Amino acid sequence: MEYLNARKIAFADRFMPYYIASSACHIMNLENKSRQFYLESGTLPDLRVQMFLVSPPGFMKSFFLKILLQTPTSLLGGTVVKTAYQGSLSEAGFVGTIRFGSEDEPVTSFGAAAEYSDYIVGIEEFNALTNAMKQEHSTNLDNALLTALDSGRLVKRLGAGEIKYDTNITLFSGSQPARFNLSSGLGRRFVFIYFIPNAKEKEKLKIARREGRGVSGRPEVLKQVIKDVAYIEDRCKYVKEFEFSSRFTNFLDTLGVTHFVEPLYERLGLGFTLSTKTIDTIVKVDLNEELKRFLQDVHVWRQEIARGAEEGQIVKVLMDENPISDHNLKEKLLDFGLTYLKSEELLQILIKQKRVKRNEGKIELVK
Repeated sequence: MEYLNARKIAFADRFMPYYIASSACHIMNLENKSRQFYLESGTLPDLRVQMFLVSPPGFMKSFFLKILLQTPTSLLGGTVVKTAYQGSLSEAGFVGTIRFGSEDEPVTSFGAAAEYSDYIVGIEEFNALTNAMKQEHSTNLDNALLTALDSGRLVKRLGAGEIKYDTNITLFSGSQPARFNLSSGLGRRFVFIYFIPNAKEKEKLKIARREGRGVSGRPEVLKQVIKDVAYIEDRCKYVKEFEFSSRFTNFLDTLGVTHFVEPLYERLGLGFTLSTKTIDTIVKVDLNEELKRFLQDVHVWRQEIARGAEEGQIVKVLMDENPISDHNLKEKLLDFGLTYLKSEELLQILIKQKRVKRNEGKIELVK
């Protein structure tokens, strides 16, 4: 965090800890897959935390991936953690495909999940992933994509043959706000960060960008980051067991987390502990105020996306200025890439839900 703040990265304190925890889980998952010391119900669990940032166009999605992964001066790019960055990727590019060659012989092309099987990979535009999460039922999702991000066992049957391999890729990706179905298969495999900036936050982003001109960060701090990540990887080799305290488990009950989402919160707790505590042979995941806030934010973001990530953009503007004229609202929403037509469609949805009301050209939140 010291290195990121030295680079004048806006909102590093709010969002980057989740990526750091995910990175620690990536290291531990590789170790557990190798030694198989931690089981759940007699099976080998997957400990990865896949990350997905939902924000309007121009608000940090690509920027975060680059400062985390893209270059040797990125947060993880020079560490023992293997990283890669992809501008865009299709489902076939991620999983792989089989085509017939010149002599009608099947030729297998393995995807990024195979090529980067032990990497953390940032994918700026992953339309297949985003579109899959919009589906109403998990049966419509590509099973190969689901299993690659869950168990890591990937099997894809095509007309020309079968692709089969194991992958431990950890995915960092993102999307513009959309109507995601978080109860679907893919929705259960990601920790979501939801960032719709208000007026003050947009101003903070502007100031941070200006302050970052000519700033290279602090190389001596980056060297310490590299040492710290190497320490985590080394200490994970001696871990024999995880323990989740009753305080931690009881807190998940207060959040009302369902059983199929709860493993995500447990892994975040594990990643947080690995990133902030001395790593002993028994890793004890316990609740403190920082971890409590850490998990509460994730839960709130998930609920906001489930209510409607697109509609949430209107609600955020109204939280700054309530009531607001219809015209001014739609003008402000242009900053989020929403046309007048799209803004009106979203307004109609909120009005039907009785979350906002329109009266004499004014839009306001329903109390």
